[in-house]
Amino acid sequence: MDINENWSAIIHYESDSILGDFAVQSITKSPIGYKATGYISSNQYDETHYAILVHIDSDGYVIEIKNITPTNNASLGYSITQNTEGDLFIGGYYTPLFISPNREKLYLTKLNANGDKLWEYTKWTFPYNCVFTAVLPTIDGGCYAAGYINAYLFNESGEFYLSKINANGGMAWEKIYDVGSTDACYGMAYTQTEDGLILCGESGFRKAHLLKANLLGDSLWSKKYFLNEYQSVFLKVASLMDNTYVTIGSIRTSPTSSADLLITKVDSLGNLLWHRRYGSPDVHDYG
Repeated sequence: MDINENWSAIIHYESDSILGDFAVQSITKSPIGYKATGYISSNQYDETHYAILVHIDSDGYVIEIKNITPTNNASLGYSITQNTEGDLFIGGYYTPLFISPNREKLYLTKLNANGDKLWEYTKWTFPYNCVFTAVLPTIDGGCYAAGYINAYLFNESGEFYLSKINANGGMAWEKIYDVGSTDACYGMAYTQTEDGLILCGESGFRKAHLLKANLLGDSLWSKKYFLNEYQSVFLKVASLMDNTYVTIGSIRTSPTSSADLLITKVDSLGNLLWHRRYGSPDVHDYG
């Protein structure tokens, strides 16, 4: 994505006019600029936060910030994508008011290009924190939504989660992958031939993880990486023309060492081809 150097400064300037916090979590290119999602605080005391859709022009100027939170529940937009018809999908979480203590629950919405909601999908039946962290459009007008469920106490539990949502907002199917305890999926991409999905995240007490599935959600392979390191995670994944995959994330060698930015490339079966670490001593660097 081509964004000029002034883009982040413009967003920062615009956020200064907002009481409390304003953050962008995910951004996608649109025909007339960019669309983004994230959250905005309810007031200067940051008592709660709401999921938002942000319209941005081609120069990076914010045109509009729209609150898309469901029924005034605290919520956050984590991932955004747009299909060929111009419709937007935003995944994240919301916190239902009827659940105590507060828990993050799955939230997904489809909007037209103007930001008008076409439907909302929510699921609150899993017992602990759950988030849609990645969404991809499908040719039938629906989407794939991936993330994690049942995360508890700073990722002391959790599973990879993938669902197929049809064009009218109903769930076609869901898959839960227990790939090693304390599992969390953070990113997803189509394979180069678009006949499968590649999910990335962490498992087994913060070890970087990749999982490949077909378009019905059946797992084809699942692999954990950097087992001798203290912590590692893949946050984003992309498929390349040669049917390989590249990820970006972070890695940490010991509890006392700083984190390094991590770029990794694997082949079509998930075998490690190479990885690169970038960082400075005593400074945490994250992908």
